[in-house]
Amino acid sequence: MLVAQKIPTARAGSFTGVSQALKFLESLSCPVVVKADGLAAGKGVMIAESHAEAKKAIEEMMEGRIFGEAGARVLVEEFLEGEELSLHAVTDGTRWVLLPSAQDHKRVGEGDTGLNTGGMGAYAPAPRGTAKLLQEVEETILRPTLEGLRAKGIEYRGVLYAGLMLTKEGPKVLEYNCRFGDPETEVLLPLLDSPLWDLLVSAADGDLSKLSIQMGKGAAMTVVLAAPGYPAEPTFGQRIELGGEMKDTAWR
Repeated sequence: MLVAQKIPTARAGSFTGVSQALKFLESLSCPVVVKADGLAAGKGVMIAESHAEAKKAIEEMMEGRIFGEAGARVLVEEFLEGEELSLHAVTDGTRWVLLPSAQDHKRVGEGDTGLNTGGMGAYAPAPRGTAKLLQEVEETILRPTLEGLRAKGIEYRGVLYAGLMLTKEGPKVLEYNCRFGDPETEVLLPLLDSPLWDLLVSAADGDLSKLSIQMGKGAAMTVVLAAPGYPAEPTFGQRIELGGEMKDTAWR
């Protein structure tokens, strides 16, 4: 749909067979992105620095089923250079309310190193999410997305969470989720001065036209604490002790 709607995104191929995926891989320069096409708790993306590494990722997903049935189909994509931005919109199918932009940090290690995770921390609003940029995203990405859904007979009501890459050519779509982002939600909700319930009910009822949403002027940040070995082989059942009085909110 992204291609059909001329929505900027990475060059990619979708495959259910290893041999076809490897053949397409040869047409891309490294680094290369390999994604499980199904739901993998936000951890189904691997960035390969070499073709050998990408080949291993494809085989592990499709033959080794490291993500279960989520890896029955894989996407092999060109790597986009830039800064990531998370953008959430709540839509009634035609209109939408744009929430503050956010940035999360996906790599498990310090200095943006190691495996991709579901997110090790986030902050909002993102400095790169200027009014000019958000307007561009609405016109080149969000509006044609909803138009494309309606063209398919889908009146989508709910949350559209776009993972974007801010490239030299402009913002491009990495992925869409039909849910709120994690950990982005933990930094978006504190910035919402209006009841979330009113926003969601109005979207579900198909009419956001009468709703007035107020956003706070502050900023929010969250840090994720993860078990040893996460995300590949996390250790379960460990006791966690937080000493002293916590002045901030802890989510679990």
